[in-house]
Amino acid sequence: MAECLDSRAYGRCETTMRVLSWFFVPVVMMGLVGCGSSAGPESSESTSLASLKQHLKLHAETGEGGSGLEEIRAPLEELKESDPALYEELAPLYEKLNKANGVAQVKKIAGEMLAKVDQAPAPAP
Repeated sequence: MAECLDSRAYGRCETTMRVLSWFFVPVVMMGLVGCGSSAGPESSESTSLASLKQHLKLHAETGEGGSGLEEIRAPLEELKESDPALYEELAPLYEKLNKANGVAQVKKIAGEMLAKVDQAPAPAP
């Protein structure tokens, strides 16, 4: 490295450092990222239920309607397979939610849906 301070060797040193950086940067990045978490993946059922709760809570608090309600559809549709009884309770309310006029109505219906989701038994691990 001392030769890098000599102005005549600067070109060689710069090239060497550039080559080394192309090697070390990916190695350091892999070390920082790691191999992932040690916990196993969540079941899609619990993930969709958590996602549904999150979106319903948001709409129950804000009263946001319109196209923002579409984010509820996917986790709700996943309930068809995992919890058909809960889906049958929520589907009509979702249709009602899509037709809601005003913030107060959206808050009320989303709150009703959230209460039904909260009352549902937790999925088996």
